[in-house]
Amino acid sequence: MSDAATTNGAESGQPLGARKSPEPNTIFEVKQNVVPGATPIFDGDLNAVIGYQKAENDGWIYYFDVFGRQVGRMEKGLEKPLIDPIDLIFILGGVSRLLLTKAAPRLGARVMGAGVVKTVAAKSVPPSALQAMRKVFSRILPTSLKFTATTAARMATPGRHVPIHILELAVKHGKKVADPQGTKNAFLYTIQMFRNGKPYTLEVLLRQTDRTVLHFVYK
Repeated sequence: MSDAATTNGAESGQPLGARKSPEPNTIFEVKQNVVPGATPIFDGDLNAVIGYQKAENDGWIYYFDVFGRQVGRMEKGLEKPLIDPIDLIFILGGVSRLLLTKAAPRLGARVMGAGVVKTVAAKSVPPSALQAMRKVFSRILPTSLKFTATTAARMATPGRHVPIHILELAVKHGKKVADPQGTKNAFLYTIQMFRNGKPYTLEVLLRQTDRTVLHFVYK
């Protein structure tokens, strides 16, 4: 997914606005301190991975936000009958104990190109854990990123599109250097990104003065 990294640093930037993703249900991730072996939780309403789930041998399923911080756990093996109470402990700044009548979530699989990505549907996650995940995810969503005509067009192109929250994560957590091509007030951010489980290096060139994305590419 590469292209030339040339850009006109003087191009004006505009907010992208609300747009439908050209690649719905494609799994994009930037993994921040995620527990090895955890399964992504995909929120169809947000078209994004908002957290992770991992079943451990201690009899519990653990839930984590998108940054790998534990937001809850649920006891395994209590799927039948569906109305059986499940003891659920959430860690949300404090500890609270809730009784929940919910079946244990089941893994799903999404066929993405030639591969299969295992995911957990957000609707199967206990409500309190889901609420915590969505709250953390909402803080990632940028309000000020702008795009040039060129980068806006790429956001609408399958195979080049990168979700806006992933671009924001790259800017917040990626390796930052001055633009190698010398664009004034522009910095290049590099971070590992996963698309349908396959790792890529994502590069984002941002003009710092007005937070305009001048260029982005993953390869």
